[in-house]
Amino acid sequence: MKKFPFLIAALIVLLFSFTSCETVFVGSLAGRVVTESSGNTDQYDGVPGAVVALYTDYSRYLADKTKFENDENLSLSTFHPDSDALTTTSGSSSSSLLSGGSYSFTNIPWGTQNPSFGGEGDTREVYLLCYAPGYKLGCLEESVKLISDTINEAPPIVLEVAN
Repeated sequence: MKKFPFLIAALIVLLFSFTSCETVFVGSLAGRVVTESSGNTDQYDGVPGAVVALYTDYSRYLADKTKFENDENLSLSTFHPDSDALTTTSGSSSSSLLSGGSYSFTNIPWGTQNPSFGGEGDTREVYLLCYAPGYKLGCLEESVKLISDTINEAPPIVLEVAN
């Protein structure tokens, strides 16, 4: 009789371990940082040397966006995104920013207990901020939807020249 409560407790622990499994997915993102001008964004000049920060958490993105927009002395030395944000700059080992303003993030990980496509795949909203010397803080006002196991393309981040 004394073993019965232990057996019930063991079964409950086992049940919770099976129901709380999280599936991990990865996706990649590519895009371009360009200068503000008129016309088609495909013909804008790329901005080399920009730092692009990718956020999977909207509240952290919004907090950083507000902080950097209010920083009158924003520079590469003060542009420090939240520690959970992924960043890319020229020469980064996990991603690259090419001279034409192109950037990429590879193998962006996320986990979920409820994948959009069952165990086969998932989607994830991400948010982007960008800074380059001589320009105002740039961002995409809309989130970018990542689909797992693919290279997703972001709209161009258009930077405005600083005053």
